[in-house]
Amino acid sequence: QNDIKYCVDHDIDCDSCSHLMVDSASKVLSRKQYERCCMIIDRRNKNNHKLYTYQPPMKSRKIESNYDKFVNESLFNNSIDFLLPNIGGVKNELNGYMFCISFHCISKYEIRVYLYIDTFGTRFFLQDITEHYLSQFFVSEQAESLQEFLNSSSKKANIFRKKLDQSNELIRDTQFEQFFKLILSNQPQQSP
Repeated sequence: QNDIKYCVDHDIDCDSCSHLMVDSASKVLSRKQYERCCMIIDRRNKNNHKLYTYQPPMKSRKIESNYDKFVNESLFNNSIDFLLPNIGGVKNELNGYMFCISFHCISKYEIRVYLYIDTFGTRFFLQDITEHYLSQFFVSEQAESLQEFLNSSSKKANIFRKKLDQSNELIRDTQFEQFFKLILSNQPQQSP
């Protein structure tokens, strides 16, 4: 695994994190296209969060550049094959601590997000954070206080909702959205 290319950034915070992630990915990818990049935010130390950005070994790094030959499932296979050095991929439970959000960036208009937790993977939309998953990831008292925060009109809650809305605009999959609308419009109507 000596062909792993990486960089480490220390003392990250929420306000600078997005810029730091873009800069870090640019350093690692060196303007290459059709290659995979992994990022991990290590929050074990409350006073010093670290961002690790790296490329996996070559066999799990490359992405097919010919769209006609590209198979979406290859991105899943890459995550299953390799996520962490000396650990493996998302199928490793890590004693219940495996939590991975995987962004599959096909184009500016086709970005898919997947959530992997405890060896299970599913399509993930950012609104799912607040609507479905929070109660599963937090102790019930914390989930309740977090839900209260999200429902409040506090300045911080408004900023969070605004950032979530902005992120939803950036992470688009227009083909899937059209497909999903078509499926919903063809649902049989229920009688009253």
